[in-house]
Amino acid sequence: MIKRSFRSKLLVFYVLSVMFAMIVLILASNYIYRPMLILDTRDSMISYSRLITRTYTSGSATLKRTLDMLDSSHDIQSVIYNENMEVILNSAEDIYPESYKMKMLGEWMDLYSAEKRTDGTFFDEVVENTDNLSRAVYICNIGEGEYLCMSKVVKSIDQAVSIATNIVAIGAVLLVIIVTVLWNALTKPYMLQLQKMSVVTKNMARLNF
Repeated sequence: MIKRSFRSKLLVFYVLSVMFAMIVLILASNYIYRPMLILDTRDSMISYSRLITRTYTSGSATLKRTLDMLDSSHDIQSVIYNENMEVILNSAEDIYPESYKMKMLGEWMDLYSAEKRTDGTFFDEVVENTDNLSRAVYICNIGEGEYLCMSKVVKSIDQAVSIATNIVAIGAVLLVIIVTVLWNALTKPYMLQLQKMSVVTKNMARLNF
């Protein structure tokens, strides 16, 4: 009984260890992995904004192609507008009604005015948008009274985090099941032998030969 109890305790300790590791990894996915993806999005937007700024002097046709390329290949919607909130170029002209676009731009410009950095840029994950989608938003000044606003829906980031979380959870459950089955299958014969030896030892101690 002592051996059986030790075997059970060892198995329980293993299961609890795996569950603890699973919880740690899930928390890491949400509080480390997700912020890293957001920061990677910010760095990409900064890099693309430099490309757009260089292209800005090449004419509207070249600039429009650049904006469309970023929108189609990186899901980044870019808008160039002036301080009077007049849109100069937009990579997502047909996605949202004009009233939606202008309302969101107004909300983001208010944030830009209140929270812009010393270098004249702004980046944040804006949760409360007109379309109820959480977005990563980057705004910078690219000329006299002209601004570039880049936004990306973070739904894809949340999906990546959700996939990672599900993989960790499913992997932990499968690992517990497999190891439990193998543990029982491999240790059962030895436990039977130990039990027989225990009976013999007790009989010998009682001088029962």
